Amino acid sequence: MTTLQEQLNRKYPTKEDRENIKDINSNEIGSGSERGELDLSEYKGLEKLILPGNKIISVNFSGCKELTIVNLVENDLTSVDFLNTIPNPEKLESLSIFDNNIQPTDISFFSKFINLKYLKIGTRKPSLEKGKHNQFYGSLKSYQNLTKLEDICIEATDVNEGLEYLPESLAKAIKKNINGNYSSIECSPHDTNAKCSQIQDQLRPFNYDLEAWQLAHPDKMYKARPKLFTDPDSKDKWLKSLTDKINQTQQELTQTKQNETDKTKK
Repeated sequence: MTTLQEQLNRKYPTKEDRENIKDINSNEIGSGSERGELDLSEYKGLEKLILPGNKIISVNFSGCKELTIVNLVENDLTSVDFLNTIPNPEKLESLSIFDNNIQPTDISFFSKFINLKYLKIGTRKPSLEKGKHNQFYGSLKSYQNLTKLEDICIEATDVNEGLEYLPESLAKAIKKNINGNYSSIECSPHDTNAKCSQIQDQLRPFNYDLEAWQLAHPDKMYKARPKLFTDPDSKDKWLKSLTDKINQTQQELTQTKQNETDKTKK
């Protein structure tokens, strides 16, 4: 029976070895058979930590000044306090900690990771059935300065408001990838009483198109981001987006009617 730390120590036995490693992943070191913490303070060049499906309870990142990707999906995390050890939070681009057992935590904790593109903190149905549950709560207003966001997961959390604060980058990413599902903003409560169902209920009539929802709620958008309506350049951009969305919707309706007509003829 070994911990992941013991396996790392065997694979990278010297300080020089540890300082030069840029990528640690399960494909190379496998998984530990016992729960335990990871001390990566000597891995100064580490850029990517990808260790899903392990038994990690915490990580010391204090020496990892180049860290950009952290994937600790389906581990034994109960707190996000370990993320405070990251020396340069502004360098982090991807954070995946869904399917753990993190105790109640306000998502304002993540506001310092301003360059995140991917932020996955929810819990999927299979993990819920195993007794795991990340208990995050709060408003998506906490994400308003994460202006590079492209993909978020708040499944089975109590995050229940703040769509008007989500950045344009996320709205555009969803617009590009939309295919009838909410592929870029995962918000299902998965048959629980999680408050994220309120987010799902708001997005469902818009086919989970965040940009469409924001364009349809100018009152909320004005309160959240008044610059959109007062700055001439931002106002013109907003009006153009609205016009484009109306035209896109009209084209989709026309195509739908045509398809129905063709089916009737057949």
